[in-house]
Amino acid sequence: MAATTQGAFDRLVDVSAETIQWARDLVAVVRNSFGERRRARVEAELDRMLQVCDTVIVGGLSMGAVLAMHVAAQRPQEVAGLALYAPTFWYDGWSIPRYAFLLKWVINTPFGKRYRFVEREPYGLKDTRTRALVVSSLASGDSSEAGLLSTPSGALKQMWDLIAVTRRELPQVKCPALLVHPREDDIADLRNAFEIQ
Repeated sequence: MAATTQGAFDRLVDVSAETIQWARDLVAVVRNSFGERRRARVEAELDRMLQVCDTVIVGGLSMGAVLAMHVAAQRPQEVAGLALYAPTFWYDGWSIPRYAFLLKWVINTPFGKRYRFVEREPYGLKDTRTRALVVSSLASGDSSEAGLLSTPSGALKQMWDLIAVTRRELPQVKCPALLVHPREDDIADLRNAFEIQ
């Protein structure tokens, strides 16, 4: 009877410790901003991949590429390489209006804080069939297929913060990288790729 009671007590202590850790993790997630939560999810996935893979290459498209570089700078011993597709440090592609530089001031106004930036055709795609697939995916509401139809202004501010941090961290990124960037990107000009080189 004493052994059974001791075993039950040990399991109770284990469950309590897990519950306390879960509560701490939950508080940390709630305190963090959306951008911090996203980075934490990427790092958690990196940890998971390191358990099952000998080599892990981190990659992303646009802001995902910037986030991948940030993680590589933070964890250089664990990231073996980068796959960077159209990394975006500046919003300076051909579809960005010339007055976009005013956005950093407008975004802090009451109107700017509520504003959502809506994607427009051609969504960076010249091929009409591919564009039709993307439009269908955007309309479905599943952001995992084609991204978001609109970006809240707060998310844009967080992206600017991530860009600023990552640009300072670039010298710390030592792993090899595949860098692919279109010549005529609608959001980010080719000069974004040249800064990384």
